[in-house]
Amino acid sequence: MGVGAQPTTFGIPGVAKYASFLKELPDSVQVRKKLLSAIERASLYPAGSPERKRLLSFVVVGGGPTGVEFAGELQDYVDEDLHKWMPEIADEVKVTLIEAMPNVLNAFSKKLWSYAHEVFTETNIDLVLNTAVKNVTDTTITAQKKLADGKTETLEIPYGVLVWATGNAPRDLTKSLFKKIPEQNTARRGFCPSIC
Repeated sequence: MGVGAQPTTFGIPGVAKYASFLKELPDSVQVRKKLLSAIERASLYPAGSPERKRLLSFVVVGGGPTGVEFAGELQDYVDEDLHKWMPEIADEVKVTLIEAMPNVLNAFSKKLWSYAHEVFTETNIDLVLNTAVKNVTDTTITAQKKLADGKTETLEIPYGVLVWATGNAPRDLTKSLFKKIPEQNTARRGFCPSIC
């Protein structure tokens, strides 16, 4: 029996309620609807207005393969497709990727994450590193950025669409089974029902 996994929110307030995930097919449909809705609503506001700027701020949280690829594809959609249909809107879209670690793609080689940083710079994706999300409302992300001197700075990041791509967690059924199997306390490779 395979019960799968679920997106992990790390218990951060507001994530489950306001973010879109990239786990299952309905998630991709929801992300598409939110993006199109934000673009349509933004077009009703005059250029330069704070609400238009917020609506056209698309934020991806999570610098692993899924978040990096999604941010790149989103910027590609803005540059290639949206620019043809609504150039004035496309020019105002801001794609931001937030990562808690010092680099994206941390599980990979330095060469790969260096390349990803270069591509993000060339394609105007705003890369916000060393930054951990602490709270999410329907319009704003509150995050703590670790500075070079070890101090932290609180950031308030307005957004129109928030996509959460920080990894997976076990489902509630699996977590309840974990608690009933003593061997699970030392298992390092997932669920271990009898013989590890």
